[in-house]
Amino acid sequence: QQQQQQQHQQAPSSADGGAGEESAETLVERLRVLSRSVKDLPIGFWQSLLIVCVLYLARFSESFMTIRARSVGMGVSELPLLLIVDQLMQSTLTYPMGALADIFGRKYLLLFGFSFLIAANVIFMTSTSTIGIISGYFLVGLHMSMTQCNLKALVSTTIPTHMRGSAFSIVGLATGSCLFLGNIMAGQLMDVTTAHGLGHIGAFMWGLVATCLATFALIFLTFCDETLLKSKDETNLKADPANT
Repeated sequence: QQQQQQQHQQAPSSADGGAGEESAETLVERLRVLSRSVKDLPIGFWQSLLIVCVLYLARFSESFMTIRARSVGMGVSELPLLLIVDQLMQSTLTYPMGALADIFGRKYLLLFGFSFLIAANVIFMTSTSTIGIISGYFLVGLHMSMTQCNLKALVSTTIPTHMRGSAFSIVGLATGSCLFLGNIMAGQLMDVTTAHGLGHIGAFMWGLVATCLATFALIFLTFCDETLLKSKDETNLKADPANT
């Protein structure tokens, strides 16, 4: 009887062990399938993600703009007005900018939007007046209205239908990491420039460099690709004997 009881006690444990091994094997197999699917994402997705990630390095917190505004003499009671300008620009211009992107192409709107962020960083670096800081906020709001939705559209159009969940999770992880790194770099550089008597401009120096890199990536990975594709199509048409 004792042997039978021991056998009955061992049977469920072995069954649980088998179920655990099966679940672990299933999880490993799913991870393998996911890794193979990620590798199958088109090159256009990774190119678009690179553009977005480099730009997100320049999108540090608005706190740095607030610090800069305080350093040029703006009062604490005036700081909420800057946020109002920024949010008002985004809320009123996002839809018209999206419509313009549908007409002229989102890549051109993105290029103009990147240019406005470059101009905003230059203004924040050089301006020492309240009007200059307000105009910088104005340009940042204009940049956000021209780029925020168009960046998402740029990435989403390169994602296959059956990979949207995995692809957007990759986008969220990558952009969040870039925002984290961008804020760290902006804070460190602002401390460096302040310590050397240059003022609170280090964050905007970082933003200027990152935005210029994102602009270069946009031009090289989108416009140059289109030119190469057109040249290849023309070459194929000339080489095709059916069209001669």
